[in-house]
Amino acid sequence: MLTRIGGRPVGPGAPLFTIAEIGLNHGGSRDEAIRLARAAAASGASAIKLQTLRADRLVAQHCPAPAHVQAESLRDFFRQFELSEEAHAAVAAEARALGLVLMSTPFDEGSVARTRRCRRLQDCEWRHHARWPDSSRRRDRPADGAVDGHELAR
Repeated sequence: MLTRIGGRPVGPGAPLFTIAEIGLNHGGSRDEAIRLARAAAASGASAIKLQTLRADRLVAQHCPAPAHVQAESLRDFFRQFELSEEAHAAVAAEARALGLVLMSTPFDEGSVARTRRCRRLQDCEWRHHARWPDSSRRRDRPADGAVDGHELAR
């Protein structure tokens, strides 16, 4: 059975759909995120995926950093991976210009809202499966072919 992600068919008989996970590898840098998107496009990827987070919503204020992490706290460690809303919009625009589908895994409701605003800026399709209103739906499988329970697709 075919499904669509960002308008592209995915499934048996469809061209291979590859997702380049940028995740947090941009280190909070808009320019690095765009460079990684360009590298993904050059390598033939179909999509890129970011992780959208706000450290103050992800980690408790006084949570210590693990011994192998050089940061005052775990929150400070994750703060370095935040992309501003403007940076998200710039990455989304670049992805669109490169013909890539943009996906994001938001880690908190504020990041879901940020991703939705990006959707309005970039005319993207949004699916959010964090909550299951229909209790009869299997909870171990996301609906509509979503990745990591969340999908933002051009």
